[in-house]
Amino acid sequence: MLTRGFTEKRFPGLRNLVRVGSEYAPEQLREVVERYRLDARTGLWTRCTLCNAAIHRIDKTSVEGSVPSKVLQIYDEFFRCAGCRHVYWRGSHVERIIRNLHAVLAERGTGAS
Repeated sequence: MLTRGFTEKRFPGLRNLVRVGSEYAPEQLREVVERYRLDARTGLWTRCTLCNAAIHRIDKTSVEGSVPSKVLQIYDEFFRCAGCRHVYWRGSHVERIIRNLHAVLAERGTGAS
């Protein structure tokens, strides 16, 4: 669990508690990446943003009726969460997210070049 306020002293039974120091979200991201030596270039887009279960590539025909028809026309690659069954595709927002992530991590040389 990531937290700014909880401490192990206040919650002694809580496991895997990670306290971040900064109040600024980009700095919190850098703290976690540095602490766990995470590689910000691999492993992206492998977990569901809603429930954290693994996502897997699925056939385009299996998402008909589950995504807007325009999305179905534009994109060929789709993914589904094994937990909550949410459907994902690599829309234009993905490249923007990657650029922002790399910019934030590059500010202190955290390995996202």
